[in-house]
Amino acid sequence: MSTHKYKADNRNDEILIYVNGEIVPRKDAKVSVFDSGFLLGDGVWEGIRYHNKQLVHKNEHFTDSLKVLQPSGWILVKQK
Repeated sequence: MSTHKYKADNRNDEILIYVNGEIVPRKDAKVSVFDSGFLLGDGVWEGIRYHNKQLVHKNEHFTDSLKVLQPSGWILVKQK
């Protein structure tokens, strides 16, 4: 039971998730109950669509993220 309604979609069973600096299968994506994002909700979530081997609207996503993060003292780190 959940407060959020959704329809199960088996296409999501094998997705990869970025957690703590690693890309892991969904079944292995776990966050500690002591994580400050879990305890205090001090985190930022951004979903970027990946279609035809490209991130969709990536520049707009990063620009919007910077607008939200910079006043809070957060920084984005570009990784290769």
